[in-house]
Amino acid sequence: MRLMSLFRSCLLLFSLHAATAYCGPVETHYGAAEVREEAGSYAVFFNGKEIARYDGNGIDLYRIIPKGDSEYLIVDIGTNGLHCRHEFAVLEITSATAVKFSKPFGECNELVGAKYLSTGAVIELRSPYGTGQKQRVKRYRWANGKIARQK
Repeated sequence: MRLMSLFRSCLLLFSLHAATAYCGPVETHYGAAEVREEAGSYAVFFNGKEIARYDGNGIDLYRIIPKGDSEYLIVDIGTNGLHCRHEFAVLEITSATAVKFSKPFGECNELVGAKYLSTGAVIELRSPYGTGQKQRVKRYRWANGKIARQK
């Protein structure tokens, strides 16, 4: 199952704007982030230190292309739901030892894009839709250590 997640990450590398998918450790200006599977859950490490742990069906990391001092990573948490297969979190890295992370958000959505702002980041998600349904994009903004849905 992890192989499929890895394959999905590599494919998304070409489909997202302003965010890059990684198939291994993610190098930032301040160090490396990586995912490790341990005891049936997944941990996100930064510079060798565990910073977050999630249950689920794998984790993918996406780096929002930086334009300033802060760097942002999107954590795509694979869930075990039949129809809801993703939820997301944001990591904000401001130094080799300073990392903030959001609570999970955007359950039952798919990542379609992300962009860097001088005051944070915007993550764009869409809900899966069936034939004849309108596709809706939801935007979440990470700023001042908090995630909030934009209207």
